Amino acid sequence: MKVIKFGGAVFTRKEAFANFRDILISRNERVLVVISAFGKITSQLKKAAVLAESGSIGYNKIISEVELLHSGLADQIFKNNISKYKFKQYFGSEIEYLKKILKGIEITSDLSYRTMDMVMSFGESFALEFLHLYLNENKIDNIKLDSKEIVITDKNFGKAKPDRNETGKRLKNAIESNPDTGCFIIQGFVASTKDNIVTTMGMESSNLTAILCADILSCSSIDIYTNVEGIMQADPERFPDAQNIQTSDYNTALSAGIKGLKLIYPDMIDFAKNSNVIITFRSIFNKSGRNTVISESISSDLPIIIRIDKLEILYLRKSLSDSIKKINESCRNKILFTWEENNYLYFVLNTNGSNKDIDLENTKVIKNWCRISVINNSTDKFIKIINKLSHGMSGKDYRIFLNGANNEISVFTDIETGKLIETEIFNIIND
Repeated sequence: MKVIKFGGAVFTRKEAFANFRDILISRNERVLVVISAFGKITSQLKKAAVLAESGSIGYNKIISEVELLHSGLADQIFKNNISKYKFKQYFGSEIEYLKKILKGIEITSDLSYRTMDMVMSFGESFALEFLHLYLNENKIDNIKLDSKEIVITDKNFGKAKPDRNETGKRLKNAIESNPDTGCFIIQGFVASTKDNIVTTMGMESSNLTAILCADILSCSSIDIYTNVEGIMQADPERFPDAQNIQTSDYNTALSAGIKGLKLIYPDMIDFAKNSNVIITFRSIFNKSGRNTVISESISSDLPIIIRIDKLEILYLRKSLSDSIKKINESCRNKILFTWEENNYLYFVLNTNGSNKDIDLENTKVIKNWCRISVINNSTDKFIKIINKLSHGMSGKDYRIFLNGANNEISVFTDIETGKLIETEIFNIIND
């Protein structure tokens, strides 16, 4: 059995669907296909929920955009009117249900982690139905598995942990019950509790679903198709000369995921490492292009630069224990990093959502900061970067944190300064 994951970002271009079909047609073994929501639908749904909570009717515009994307894809991709009709009928029913949930959020001004999970789960469900029908239309026999019935987690809404044993029983039963079926398709990211409450396993966690399934099915490897050729050492849009990371060991990949590399969800590396599952990142648009292989092998010696924007820094006096407790509780899935400085405690949040539960009377906020992380440095490059940053940039405010054992560097600063620092670091490591 082979597990293949397809990133949702690829399915905004017509050719991706044909390539998706051809990859599955060319298979010579049974396959479990894991898919994600199309485009940036999950982020749009999250934003819609936050707007609804604030009382803004702006969420209706977002839902209209979601409708337009899926309706447009149906008209463009499906050649068979029956497939088009089936999808639009399904989609119409589901989108009305979603609108009712959002209206309820607007009326009550209440958006719990549990409700947010339910809202965000719709994107994957839309994609699952669409691709199931698309495969049927192209005469690729497949069975649709709803991850809400297969993947079981705890109740840590927003970042639920999968129950491997229960998930394993359900997944194996679904596949073994259909011995003549060569292709199964399931959505990532979304799961449920044992009592059928919808959960999600964290943003960008569809790859975790794929690795979890590969682990359960004793697969030796997994292919992950995205819209880029493997993993690059830096953002290729900013740095056209960025090189491809051909190989990475599990530990380096884990560090990159923790620091915010979108292709890698940290928990997926733990599953892969424990079962020695080899992960290959491929481009769906260039099947013979550059890849990145993650395994026990030695890593490429290229350092990796990862920048996360739109962070919020909250800080308050360390003596305000009640306020600190409140931040820890209300932002439990958003805290990236903390540090102490001059009797203040700083919290770095990765959030575009509402922080209405934070005691802002005692808490100060710095908006629009970023983190630049550099991992997999050689000692020589590590020292050069530290020397450069330690001399400072005139008039610029930033904080530097080091992990000397792994030669890792993290810099927190405003976004514009971050771009300058990122460029300086790129020049040093590629000198």
